[in-house]
Order: sequence, then structure tokens, then C-alpha cells
Amino acid sequence: MKNFAQYKFLVVAAVIVVVVIGIIVSRQFKNQISEVVSNDLPKAVKVMTLKSLKSGNKLEVEGTVKPESKVDIVALANGTVRSVNFKLGDKVGINQVLGGLSDSQLATSYSNSSLNYSNISQNVALTRTLTDEGVKQASLGTDRAKEVYEQAKIATDNAKQNLDNAKNLQTKGKEDQQNNALVAYNNFLNVSGAALDQSNYILKADGNSQLDGINDTLSVLNSQALSQAKERLLTTKDSYRKLSVKKYSTSEATEALRAAVELLSETKSVVDGVVKVLDNTISSSKFSDSALSMQRSSFVTVRANVVSTLSAAQANLQGLQNIDLINKRELDGLNAAVRAATNQLAQAQLGIDNAQMVLNNSKQNQNQQLLLSKSSLDNARGQMNLVGTQLADLTVKSPIAGEITAKTVELGAEVRIGQKLGEVSQTNMVKIVLNMSPEDADLVKLGQKATVNGKLVGTVSNINPSADAISKKVLVEVVVENKLKLKPETLAKVQFILADNPQARQQYKVPLAAVTVAQNESYIFIAGGKEAKKVGVELLEVDGDWATVKVALPGDVKVVIDGNKTLSDGSLIEIK
Repeated sequence: MKNFAQYKFLVVAAVIVVVVIGIIVSRQFKNQISEVVSNDLPKAVKVMTLKSLKSGNKLEVEGTVKPESKVDIVALANGTVRSVNFKLGDKVGINQVLGGLSDSQLATSYSNSSLNYSNISQNVALTRTLTDEGVKQASLGTDRAKEVYEQAKIATDNAKQNLDNAKNLQTKGKEDQQNNALVAYNNFLNVSGAALDQSNYILKADGNSQLDGINDTLSVLNSQALSQAKERLLTTKDSYRKLSVKKYSTSEATEALRAAVELLSETKSVVDGVVKVLDNTISSSKFSDSALSMQRSSFVTVRANVVSTLSAAQANLQGLQNIDLINKRELDGLNAAVRAATNQLAQAQLGIDNAQMVLNNSKQNQNQQLLLSKSSLDNARGQMNLVGTQLADLTVKSPIAGEITAKTVELGAEVRIGQKLGEVSQTNMVKIVLNMSPEDADLVKLGQKATVNGKLVGTVSNINPSADAISKKVLVEVVVENKLKLKPETLAKVQFILADNPQARQQYKVPLAAVTVAQNESYIFIAGGKEAKKVGVELLEVDGDWATVKVALPGDVKVVIDGNKTLSDGSLIEIK
């Protein structure tokens, strides 16, 4: 019995062990199955799309149409509005009459001043008649007529001789100055040619000769400056070559100097361009700082020489241009002397000693009386003109040609001087005012072309250097010829072709949560079909909840922004 009991105990124990082992094995098997099933199930994630923008992509912004320029229509005098000949939308020309004001007191004042001027004019005519009669009576004496006549004749002959001599001297002097100008012209060409050769030695726009070592870093800070400088140099050298073979005659000296001044001005622009290129050039192992500094200093000297030569050329040109005026003034004086002597001769034929004295006294008396009368007449004319001008100010005219875009006055209203009556805008050219984000504004450049409403081509004319304090937007203006008759204050769409942007340099802004930063790497996951693909990135900048990363992407991709922490390369995903 004891053995049976022991046997029974052993059997039960064995059964219990088998059951326990079965339970353990079953649980492990279930866990393995669960793990396999879990790994095969896709993980839920959220994604955002990144556009792989490249050079040439488009940026479209909506803005407000504004006139390029507008001027207020203002009252030039106080008065009552008696006529209004304009309305909103009217096309008007410059100085076109738009209405008028009335002022009864001003009208009465003008009538009185006109009457006063008429009365004084009659008094002046009467004074002239009386004094002329006195002169006529005084000139009847003839006692010394022959002697005075002979003296006047000698004076006339001398005046004519002086005039002839002056003409001969002027002709000779002008020829000498023209010859000297041609000599100076060649010197001016030499200065220009030398400066252009020195500039070409730096830029290598023409030929193969260039300063050793400078080419690699030449204008590396501003490649556009180098392109502009080369283009300007080639144009100026072409002008120089043409002038070098052109021959000017003495009579063409003014034209030669004018050409030299223009060439030297162009040469100065070329030298200024080289100075700008050197300012944007850096040193290198082939071109030392001292060499760069020496070139900059050298071109300061070249520029000073060109500027001083240009001043000399301008002075020569001015002198040559003024010679005819100076000669004319001299001849005018001599001609006046001839005319005076001739007049004196004619007077001598009518005069005698006693009559001449009376004649002179009569003339003096006449001049004094006429001067007093003329002074009164001038005062009356001035008063009448002043009131007339004030009357003219009652007429309202358009200050510019354009379109009426505002009207702030009605018939019968009382207005004050300077009061705004309306507004004229020039709408043949308009500007589209855009409020852009700083990021978008950074992609646009001054002078860049843009398409307005898909048809018009405009130009970026202004980019505000700072954003608005409230909206945080940057004001950008695009000027366009208004061929489509865009209405001011309406909306227009402006499209830019982007030459460069952060995405073109493989830089993107993504949520910081989408980036996993490990000890030796930083990476993101992108959704490649139903699988997650691990992509390494370079973390450039963190700004709040956003990060700027550099990463090479194949195109438009979806970046995992939520659920990425449990992913590995190749994990199955389901986009929520």
C-alpha cells in the first residue's frame, strides 16, 4: 500500500509538471505569435509634404493696385465754387480747366485797377507829346551843324575801323584756340586709353593678358559687378578705338572735345567699376593682401587722373563753346559804338551850338518826366497784373494729366486757399503693393521681372528694408505699364520666377519633433509607399518648435511628423 501511495504521488507530480511546462510553452508560443503579428501590422503616423523647389519655381502673391503717382487738386485762392467740370473717372490733361471760383470783391478790385492803368497810360502819352515838341523846337538851330557833323563823321569812321580790327583778331584767336583744342584732344585720348588698358589688365575683358594670380578671386563677393565692369569696358574700348582713328578738322574742334569728354566720362565709369570689382575681390594663396591693396591704391590714383583729365576736357570744351559768345559780346559793343556814332552824325546834321544845348536840356527834361510817368504806369500795371493773377487763381486746373480718382467739393461750397478739391492719378503706370512674409520677400530682388494677372510684365521697384511692426509683413512694390486698365484699389495677382531659394540649396524647415537627434547622427523618416525610410539630415538651426535641416531629397516627399519615435528603417506605416 505504501508503495502504491508513493507511486500515486509520483504520477500526480509528473502530471502537474507536464501541465506547468505546457502552460509555459503555450504562453511563450502565444507571445512569439503576438510579436510576429505586431511587427507585421503597419504603424499609424502623421506626415507633411515638402516641396523640392528648384531654380525657376514660381511664387504667386496677391496685392493691391495703386497709381504710380497722384497729385491733389487744390484751391489757389479763397472763394465760392461757381462751376465743377469733373467727376470720378474722368480723363484730364495737364492744365485742363476743371472748375472755377468766384470772388466779387476781387472782380471789383480788378475793374478799378484796369481803369487806373488806362488813365495813367493817357497821361504818359500826353507827357511824351509835349516833351517831343520841346525837343523838336530845340533842334532847329544849325549854327554849328557842319563842325559837329565833321567830328561825328570822324568818330563814325574810327568806330567802324575798330569793329573791323576786332573781327580779324577774333578770327585769328578762335583758330588758335581750336588748334590748341585738337592738341589737347589727343592727350585726352591717351589718358583714356591708358586707363582702359590698366582696367583690362585687371578684368581681362579683351584679350588674354591679366594680372597674375588675381583671376581666381576676382570680384568673388559680387560676380555681377565683374560682369557689369567687363561689359562697360568693352563698350568704352570700342568708343576709344573709333575715336583713335577719327580725324577732326579745325572747324570740328568743339565736336572733338565733346567726344573726348564723353569718352573720359565713360572711362571714369569703367575705372569706378574696376574699383568696385577690387573692393569685392579677396586675397588668396596666388594673390596676397599686399598685392590686392596695391591694386586698389593704384586705381585710386588712376581714377584721380581720369577725373582731373575729365575736368580739364570739360574746361577746354566750355572755353571753346564760350568763345563765340565772348566774341559776340565784344562785337555787340563795337556795333553799338558804330550805331551811336552814326546816330550822332545824323543828329549833328540838324543841330547848331545853341540849339544843341537846348536840345540836350529838352531831352533831359523829357527823360525825367517820362521816367516819373513810366514809374506810375509800372506801378499801375503791377497792381493790375497782381489782381489779374489772383483772378486767374480762381480757375481750377488739373496739375497733371491723368484720371480723376477723388472729388471732395460741390457747387456753391466756400473754399479756402490750399483746400483739397480732388485728386488726379496717373494710371498709365501702376504699382502693385504686396505684403509678403519675410521669407518670401527674401526670394525677390530689386529690378526682378514679375508677371501681373498672368499677362502684364512688371518690375520690382521697391522692397521695404524692414517689416511692418504689427503685421510683420514686408512691403514690396511692382511697377507695371497699365495695358489692361487695372483699377486702383483692386486686387491683382503677381507671379515671380524664383532664381534661388533655401529649398534649391536643399534647406527645409520641418517640425522639431520630426527630427531624431542621436549621438552620432540626426535623421528623419519619409513615407516611401507603405514603408518608412530613414534619411540622414544636417541640423542647421532650431527656432522654437521648428528646425532648419539640410537634406538631399528626390522630389516632393512626405516627412513623418508624428509616430516617428517607434519607427525603424523599413517599418510598415499607415498615414492617418
